[in-house]
Amino acid sequence: MLPGMLLSRTQLLSFCRRGVMLAVALAVGPGCQVAPAPGPARPPEIERPSPRVEAPPDDRPERLAETDVRVLVVEDAPHVAIHSRRPMSLRHSTGVRRLPAGTWTFRVLEAAAPSRRHHVFVERFRARHRDEAYAEARAWRERGYPAEVFPMGSHYETETGDLLDNRQFWVAVGRFGSESEAVALQRRLEQQEDKWSWTRAEPVGQGQLRVEVIGPGQAHAGRFEGPMELSSEVPMEFARMEGTLIDPRFETARFTGALELDPSSRGALAVFERVGLEAYLAGVLPAEMPPLWPEEALKAQAVAARTEALVNRIDKHYFEGYDFCTREHCRMYGGHAAWHARTSAALRETAGEVLAYGDTLVPAVYSANCGGWTEDNDAVWDAEPHPALRGRPDTPSGSREADSPAMMGVRAWRDHGPDTFCSADEANYRWTEHFTREQLTELLNRTRDIGTIAEIELGDRGVSGRHTVMRVRGSRGSATFERESAIRLALGRLPSALFDFETGQEGGQTVFTFVGAGRGHGVGLCQHGARGRAQAGASYEDILDHYFMNARLERLR
Repeated sequence: MLPGMLLSRTQLLSFCRRGVMLAVALAVGPGCQVAPAPGPARPPEIERPSPRVEAPPDDRPERLAETDVRVLVVEDAPHVAIHSRRPMSLRHSTGVRRLPAGTWTFRVLEAAAPSRRHHVFVERFRARHRDEAYAEARAWRERGYPAEVFPMGSHYETETGDLLDNRQFWVAVGRFGSESEAVALQRRLEQQEDKWSWTRAEPVGQGQLRVEVIGPGQAHAGRFEGPMELSSEVPMEFARMEGTLIDPRFETARFTGALELDPSSRGALAVFERVGLEAYLAGVLPAEMPPLWPEEALKAQAVAARTEALVNRIDKHYFEGYDFCTREHCRMYGGHAAWHARTSAALRETAGEVLAYGDTLVPAVYSANCGGWTEDNDAVWDAEPHPALRGRPDTPSGSREADSPAMMGVRAWRDHGPDTFCSADEANYRWTEHFTREQLTELLNRTRDIGTIAEIELGDRGVSGRHTVMRVRGSRGSATFERESAIRLALGRLPSALFDFETGQEGGQTVFTFVGAGRGHGVGLCQHGARGRAQAGASYEDILDHYFMNARLERLR
């Protein structure tokens, strides 16, 4: 592909979702054959990418009203039972079958996951540096690697005509039919090229799916082959079953979008909902923030969730052929069953509004309770410092850095810190957790084999007081955990990394007592802080302006 040629995200996901391999190859001569570079560091034999362009170049901005998402709602099931009060249309491999209203069971007769192709990536570039991505790929090709450029993500136009471009351009240098081959190339790149790399697996082809469909009164509709899509004029509802990923807080798993049935990665049944972005957000907001909270807090959450979803469509499951799952690591999603009049109104009243910084959307993340002070994004994740994601005091009057938990110490902050907007959250604002040495050893050895815990040393902190370095010495070795997310993962059930600890004796056992504040990573919007600010009279614009410093509100076309 020439440097100026791109695939739109809609086209890319269309091919990816149906298992067609995307080949974004750089034209380097007939058949894209390149002689390997001379010398001892000869690259391995790697499958050459196809020079065929799968779709015409499309550099047009995506319209928000046309944006839909694909959500994994059933991961691995032998059957599903789906109910609709109106007739459903079942599109299958050879046609369309109309199913009368009622409950229909789709039972797997045969399922085989599509094969997977493993890509090895070496660089990623933001949209403003896309020419550098193609130059990087050309340089790898000159050394004998079949480099490809993958344009990922979308860009949008604001009502004022500005472009917000969050696309990324990933450079791959090899693709393989097995993970072991991809890992072998990664090792060679590190040894021979001194280059760090990462892999992503992509489905190839459609796999196989054959189901038997049985309706009310054991009526037999027939046997059908996939891929299949089920749609209705009214929301479709899952019977409760093992494998449904919807939050159990909601009585039913009900969906407004089309339901797509595909073979799962384990050779069973996977179900995806394809739904418009705003309808998706209508199922996110009530799961992320209580609908009875103040209106301005709900609006702030609506803008943050919309922006964060648009930014992270390529973050978690892009190469797996869908956008999001319903688990917390994407964001909580309750489907149509979660819809609530107040959160839906917050979406309508902020329609199209997003947070921007410069010419990009802000990664508008949020957490339950910051503990009184939010955190810098680069203290939590391995990322560049973002000007809109700086740690901020969550106090009514604003506080100096000298008053922060990092400077005062967590215990002093807990006992003598200033009033904060998020303090009404009694369950998470302040907390204490106890671990015996045996319990802590079990937790830490899940990620590092270091034996019985002898000593824990806490290192640097972020501006909020959250730990960014933790060193642990055990009977079999030592380990260092860097950044807030790794520390929380290592310590299991701690609500946040904003803590101190002490050791003592209890019943003849050594006990580690952790005292801390807040729940979650603490970056961006503090949800309980937003609630407190709204109750104090702040508008949603004021709330967003505080938590996302230097960001601005824009409305997308």
